[in-house]
Amino acid sequence: MDRVDHYRSGREEWAEVSGIAQNRRVFLEWYEDDVLEVLLYRGEPLGLGDLGVSEEDLARFDEEESRDNFVVYKGERYYYTGSQEVEHRRDDGPAASFYCWDFRAADGHVVSVEKWEGDPFTATFSEPIRPAAITVMRT
Repeated sequence: MDRVDHYRSGREEWAEVSGIAQNRRVFLEWYEDDVLEVLLYRGEPLGLGDLGVSEEDLARFDEEESRDNFVVYKGERYYYTGSQEVEHRRDDGPAASFYCWDFRAADGHVVSVEKWEGDPFTATFSEPIRPAAITVMRT
């Protein structure tokens, strides 16, 4: 892993490490709420069209804050779990912020949509990883 990213939204903080594996960047994110949760992202970014959702839909999800709202990815429904402004900092660099919408499937997989100022919407698909399955090695 060659990169460390730190995130904050309100009182919540979490981190992510990433590195190159098989010629693409792989991300491992973790945070602790009641339990430690680890997510692995290793795919290509998605667009809103891949999720069957529009910018207007995301604005409506913000207003309604309903767990009944969802996006569809590869035939699976991912239900709205929340949205928030997030502060991002890479290593010890300057802070920047973006807005994020999170959706979760029944099996724990996550779809996140991010909007950085001046950039198009991007979405990512992440899979849950058992923390016990991770080995940390120092190089």
